[in-house]
Amino acid sequence: MTANKGRSLPFVRLSYALNRTPTGRRTATPARKAARYFAFGKDRQAEREGEQRGEWYGPDGQIHTHEEVLAWAAGQAKEHQYTFQALLSVPEGRLRPADFTLALQEARYIDSWRLMSHEDTAHSHAHVLFFRDGRMEKEVFADWHQQIRHHLAALEERNLGGEQAEEVLQPGLDRGREGGLEWD
Repeated sequence: MTANKGRSLPFVRLSYALNRTPTGRRTATPARKAARYFAFGKDRQAEREGEQRGEWYGPDGQIHTHEEVLAWAAGQAKEHQYTFQALLSVPEGRLRPADFTLALQEARYIDSWRLMSHEDTAHSHAHVLFFRDGRMEKEVFADWHQQIRHHLAALEERNLGGEQAEEVLQPGLDRGREGGLEWD
C-alpha cells in the first residue's frame, strides 16, 4: 500500500516492557524511563533545566505537565502488566501534536495515553505512552497499525495541500474491537 501520489506511508512502531522486576514485584521504571526519554531525549542538562522537546498531550487534546505525566505513568504501570511505547512518524509533511492526537483518537484502540510530538528530526514524529494488562493480538495490532498509518497519511496529505484527506477521515470507518488485547 502506498500513500497518495507515490509518497511513502507513515512509519508506526510499537514496543512494550513488562512492569515487573526480576523478582516479580510491580514497577514503574519502564514507564518513567520512556517518559523521561520522550520529554528530554538523552540530554541530561535539558532534563535538569526542565527544557522539554515538546508538550505532553492526552486523549482529550489537553496539555499535561511532565510531572502530571510521570504521576499518571507510575499509577498506570502499577495497575497494568505492560508499558507500551509507540512511535508515529510521517515521511514528508509536518504534523502538529493535534494531528497525531486526531490519528490516535480515530484509530480508537487506546483510550488512555500520553503523547509528545517532536520536530527535532527531518520527519515529524510523536512518541505515545500507554498501558495494558496484555499484549495485542496480531490481528488487532495489524488493524490498529493500518488505521493509524491511514489517518497519518491523510493528515500528511492535507498538510501538503492534497484534496483527498477529508475523504479519508470521514466517519464510518471500522473503529476496531474493544476489550482485552494480546499480541503473541
